[in-house]
Amino acid sequence: MIFFCQNNSWAISVPSDKQFACETLAQRAFAYGAYGIQIDGNDLFASYKATKDAMARAKEGKVTFIEAITYRIGDHTTADDARRYRDPAILESWKKKDPLIRLRKYLESKGAWSDARQTALEARAKEYVSQVVKNAEGIEAPTNDDIFDYTFATLPEELEIQKRTMRTSGLGQRPEQESLNAR
Repeated sequence: MIFFCQNNSWAISVPSDKQFACETLAQRAFAYGAYGIQIDGNDLFASYKATKDAMARAKEGKVTFIEAITYRIGDHTTADDARRYRDPAILESWKKKDPLIRLRKYLESKGAWSDARQTALEARAKEYVSQVVKNAEGIEAPTNDDIFDYTFATLPEELEIQKRTMRTSGLGQRPEQESLNAR
Protein backbone atom coordinates (compact mmCIF):
# COMPACT_ATOMS: atom_id res chain seq x y z
CA MET A 1 0.00 0.00 0.00
CA ILE A 2 1.16 3.51 -0.79
CA PHE A 3 -0.11 6.63 0.97
CA PHE A 4 0.74 9.79 -0.97
CA CYS A 5 0.14 12.89 1.15
CA GLN A 6 0.10 16.16 -0.75
CA ASN A 7 1.05 18.39 2.17
CA ASN A 8 0.02 21.82 0.91
CA SER A 9 1.12 23.49 4.18
CA TRP A 10 -2.41 24.31 5.32
CA ALA A 11 -5.10 22.69 7.44
CA ILE A 12 -7.97 24.77 6.03
CA SER A 13 -7.01 28.20 7.44
CA VAL A 14 -4.33 27.15 9.93
CA PRO A 15 -0.71 26.44 8.98
CA SER A 16 -0.20 22.68 9.07
CA ASP A 17 2.84 23.01 11.34
CA LYS A 18 0.45 24.22 14.07
CA GLN A 19 -1.70 21.10 13.59
CA PHE A 20 0.91 18.53 14.61
CA ALA A 21 3.87 18.38 17.00
CA CYS A 22 6.24 16.29 14.88
CA GLU A 23 8.62 17.95 12.44
CA THR A 24 7.28 15.98 9.45
CA LEU A 25 4.21 13.91 8.75
CA ALA A 26 6.48 11.31 7.14
CA GLN A 27 7.91 10.58 10.61
CA ARG A 28 4.54 9.27 11.71
CA ALA A 29 4.76 6.40 9.22
CA PHE A 30 7.45 4.69 11.29
CA ALA A 31 5.13 4.50 14.31
CA TYR A 32 2.84 2.33 12.19
CA GLY A 33 5.59 0.10 10.88
CA ALA A 34 5.63 1.79 7.49
CA TYR A 35 8.43 3.51 5.62
CA GLY A 36 8.06 7.29 5.50
CA ILE A 37 9.75 9.78 3.21
CA GLN A 38 9.37 13.51 2.73
CA ILE A 39 9.98 14.96 -0.73
CA ASP A 40 9.72 18.23 -2.61
CA GLY A 41 6.20 17.83 -3.98
CA ASN A 42 6.91 20.40 -6.70
CA ASP A 43 9.77 18.31 -8.09
CA LEU A 44 8.52 15.90 -10.75
CA PHE A 45 11.64 13.76 -10.56
CA ALA A 46 11.56 13.46 -6.76
CA SER A 47 7.87 12.51 -6.91
CA TYR A 48 8.53 9.93 -9.64
CA LYS A 49 11.48 8.36 -7.79
CA ALA A 50 9.70 8.18 -4.43
CA THR A 51 6.60 6.67 -6.04
CA LYS A 52 8.59 4.17 -8.09
CA ASP A 53 10.48 3.05 -4.97
CA ALA A 54 7.21 2.83 -3.03
CA MET A 55 5.72 0.65 -5.78
CA ALA A 56 8.67 -1.74 -5.47
CA ARG A 57 8.14 -1.90 -1.70
CA ALA A 58 4.38 -2.43 -2.19
CA LYS A 59 5.08 -5.42 -4.42
CA GLU A 60 7.02 -6.87 -1.48
CA GLY A 61 4.02 -6.30 0.80
CA LYS A 62 5.47 -3.21 2.47
CA VAL A 63 3.70 0.09 3.21
CA THR A 64 5.07 3.51 2.25
CA PHE A 65 3.94 6.98 3.26
CA ILE A 66 5.16 9.75 0.96
CA GLU A 67 4.82 13.32 2.22
CA ALA A 68 5.09 15.66 -0.76
CA ILE A 69 5.67 19.22 0.44
CA THR A 70 3.94 21.81 -1.73
CA TYR A 71 1.77 24.86 -1.19
CA ARG A 72 -1.90 25.62 -1.69
CA ILE A 73 -1.84 28.59 -4.05
CA GLY A 74 -5.63 29.03 -4.19
CA ASP A 75 -8.27 29.35 -1.52
CA HIS A 76 -9.35 26.23 0.38
CA THR A 77 -12.92 26.50 -0.93
CA THR A 78 -15.08 29.04 -2.74
CA ALA A 79 -16.17 30.27 0.71
CA ASP A 80 -12.56 30.85 1.79
CA ASP A 81 -10.52 34.04 1.45
CA ALA A 82 -6.94 32.99 2.14
CA ARG A 83 -5.78 36.61 1.97
CA ARG A 84 -7.09 36.96 5.53
CA TYR A 85 -4.56 34.54 7.01
CA ARG A 86 -1.68 34.08 4.53
CA ASP A 87 1.42 36.18 4.07
CA PRO A 88 1.43 37.45 0.45
CA ALA A 89 5.25 37.28 0.30
CA ILE A 90 5.21 33.55 1.08
CA LEU A 91 2.49 32.99 -1.51
CA GLU A 92 4.58 34.80 -4.15
CA SER A 93 7.69 32.78 -3.26
CA TRP A 94 5.75 29.52 -3.76
CA LYS A 95 4.36 30.68 -7.11
CA LYS A 96 7.96 30.76 -8.34
CA LYS A 97 8.26 27.07 -7.44
CA ASP A 98 5.45 26.02 -9.80
CA PRO A 99 6.31 22.46 -10.88
CA LEU A 100 5.35 23.04 -14.52
CA ILE A 101 7.57 26.11 -14.79
CA ARG A 102 10.42 24.29 -13.03
CA LEU A 103 10.16 21.30 -15.35
CA ARG A 104 10.03 23.50 -18.44
CA LYS A 105 13.12 25.44 -17.36
CA TYR A 106 14.96 22.19 -16.71
CA LEU A 107 14.01 20.75 -20.09
CA GLU A 108 14.98 23.99 -21.85
CA SER A 109 18.37 23.94 -20.12
CA LYS A 110 18.91 20.44 -21.54
CA GLY A 111 17.79 21.48 -25.03
CA ALA A 112 14.76 19.21 -24.76
CA TRP A 113 12.09 21.92 -24.90
CA SER A 114 11.38 25.14 -26.78
CA ASP A 115 8.69 27.75 -27.34
CA ALA A 116 7.78 26.02 -30.61
CA ARG A 117 7.29 22.66 -28.86
CA GLN A 118 5.26 24.38 -26.13
CA THR A 119 2.98 26.02 -28.72
CA ALA A 120 2.51 22.74 -30.57
CA LEU A 121 1.73 20.87 -27.34
CA GLU A 122 -0.80 23.49 -26.25
CA ALA A 123 -2.54 23.29 -29.65
CA ARG A 124 -2.68 19.48 -29.42
CA ALA A 125 -3.98 19.67 -25.85
CA LYS A 126 -6.67 22.18 -26.80
CA GLU A 127 -7.83 19.93 -29.65
CA TYR A 128 -7.81 16.88 -27.38
CA VAL A 129 -9.79 18.62 -24.62
CA SER A 130 -12.34 19.89 -27.15
CA GLN A 131 -12.86 16.32 -28.41
CA VAL A 132 -13.19 14.93 -24.88
CA VAL A 133 -15.77 17.61 -24.02
CA LYS A 134 -17.68 16.90 -27.24
CA ASN A 135 -17.69 13.16 -26.44
CA ALA A 136 -18.79 13.79 -22.83
CA GLU A 137 -21.62 16.04 -23.97
CA GLY A 138 -22.81 13.21 -26.21
CA ILE A 139 -23.16 10.74 -23.35
CA GLU A 140 -26.72 9.96 -22.41
CA ALA A 141 -27.74 11.55 -19.09
CA PRO A 142 -27.91 9.06 -16.22
CA THR A 143 -31.29 7.97 -14.90
CA ASN A 144 -32.32 7.88 -11.26
CA ASP A 145 -32.06 4.08 -11.40
CA ASP A 146 -28.41 4.07 -12.52
CA ILE A 147 -26.97 4.49 -9.01
CA PHE A 148 -28.93 1.43 -7.92
CA ASP A 149 -28.39 -0.62 -11.06
CA TYR A 150 -24.63 -0.19 -11.31
CA THR A 151 -23.48 -0.16 -7.67
CA PHE A 152 -24.40 -3.61 -6.36
CA ALA A 153 -24.43 -7.02 -8.04
CA THR A 154 -27.53 -7.77 -5.95
CA LEU A 155 -29.41 -4.80 -4.57
CA PRO A 156 -30.04 -5.06 -0.79
CA GLU A 157 -33.73 -5.07 0.16
CA GLU A 158 -33.67 -1.63 1.80
CA LEU A 159 -32.20 -0.13 -1.37
CA GLU A 160 -34.68 -2.02 -3.55
CA ILE A 161 -37.44 -0.28 -1.56
CA GLN A 162 -35.64 3.06 -1.87
CA LYS A 163 -35.27 2.57 -5.63
CA ARG A 164 -38.95 1.72 -6.02
CA THR A 165 -40.22 4.61 -3.84
CA MET A 166 -37.34 7.09 -4.38
CA ARG A 167 -37.60 7.86 -0.66
CA THR A 168 -35.20 7.25 2.19
CA SER A 169 -37.55 7.62 5.15
CA GLY A 170 -39.53 4.67 6.45
CA LEU A 171 -42.79 6.62 6.07
CA GLY A 172 -41.98 7.49 2.47
CA GLN A 173 -41.03 3.90 1.71
CA ARG A 174 -44.06 2.37 3.41
CA PRO A 175 -46.97 4.83 3.10
CA GLU A 176 -49.32 2.26 4.66
CA GLN A 177 -47.68 3.06 8.02
CA GLU A 178 -48.84 6.68 7.90
CA SER A 179 -51.78 5.95 10.22
CA LEU A 180 -49.33 4.89 12.96
CA ASN A 181 -48.10 8.50 13.19
CA ALA A 182 -51.55 10.17 13.16
CA ARG A 183 -52.63 10.56 16.79
